[in-house]
Amino acid sequence: MFKLTILLLILTSCASKPSLKDKSIDQLLSSIRTEGEGKGRLGLQQQQYLFSYEALMKENTDWLLAATIPLHGEEVMVLPRLKESNPVNDTQDALQLRIETALNQHFKDKTLRPVSQSFINEMRSLLRFVNSSKLQIKKNCGEVSHEESTCTMDGEKFGITSVKDKVLIKKDLGQGHFLELEALNLTGSFFQRTNFFLRSESQKDASILSLELFWK
Repeated sequence: MFKLTILLLILTSCASKPSLKDKSIDQLLSSIRTEGEGKGRLGLQQQQYLFSYEALMKENTDWLLAATIPLHGEEVMVLPRLKESNPVNDTQDALQLRIETALNQHFKDKTLRPVSQSFINEMRSLLRFVNSSKLQIKKNCGEVSHEESTCTMDGEKFGITSVKDKVLIKKDLGQGHFLELEALNLTGSFFQRTNFFLRSESQKDASILSLELFWK
């Protein structure tokens, strides 16, 4: 009887797990969290930083990530006015500066510096795309083929793939590099993890930079 009860619990758990099958692009995107609080992990070269964070979108559509890093205090990154395609931003926040400094050290080849310098802007572009319905930004998406699709928004291309219980959004940065957003652990209506990875086409399984957000 005990074994039967355990089996029924396992089957019920598997049956109730949310499925990505037949979800529209907008439904997939709206399931990806970009606001709230939780624990995070930033990987830069051989260093890792663990932190607690709060992320929110302000009324002016600035997206703000406030991270509290032990022994470093609070560091902030602001991605300005997601509603606009190319806002002017002359400020450098502490978290953004930490990331850009590490990337500049990694990309010692000056011909690859544009990849380093564009990372923050491309991360902002991914966040605009994920929040496009909320921000009322028009996008065009092709038909989903074998759980893959390509969308265009403001002249930029985004590749979307849903694999089992996760969603991947890929954006080409040129010069053999790409930025990938990974949404994992679908629970109820939302994924419980939102990860950003900067990768090289020559080493797709490794990441040059990782920013992982574990939502409460």
